[in-house]
Amino acid sequence: MSGDKGLKKEIGLKSLIIIGISSAVATAIFFSPLEMSAVAGPGSMFSWLLGIFFYIMISITYIELSQNYPEAGGPSRFSIYSHGAVTNLINAMADLVWYIFIPPIEAFATIEGLSFIFPSLLSNGVPTIEGALVGVLLMLGYIPFNYYGVKNVRKGDISIRNHQICNLYPSSFPATVSLL
Repeated sequence: MSGDKGLKKEIGLKSLIIIGISSAVATAIFFSPLEMSAVAGPGSMFSWLLGIFFYIMISITYIELSQNYPEAGGPSRFSIYSHGAVTNLINAMADLVWYIFIPPIEAFATIEGLSFIFPSLLSNGVPTIEGALVGVLLMLGYIPFNYYGVKNVRKGDISIRNHQICNLYPSSFPATVSLL
């Protein structure tokens, strides 16, 4: 059916799964468990499980919709079929705002993580001039990834994401469990 719409399958299932998991978890996994456990205690583990459940339910819905309506930009267009053009406009604008704000948030999260190694990047939780320059360089570094697309950068990205999922994410959970 995807041939009818002119869409091409350029990456495989394994690559899509790794990209999806790493996009969902992102950089926050390094900071959230410790802060959540400090505030909510054991309830933070329940919130993670609840979040996983909701994420899986939404993912299943998107899988079904993408099989029935294989279009480029699917998540931004799915609401037109179920809720009409006005709701789709609101959804598409929310997606646009999301895509505009994610690169600076990820750059700041990276600077925050790097500040443990290079303390001169942050001062009282605010980037210094040096930290701001590093953030700008990071955001400029994101441009080739967005421009050339997932197909061209997936090989390097998949190895980085495999490393994150297998080595870095599990190392953040012992800190959470130790606070419980």
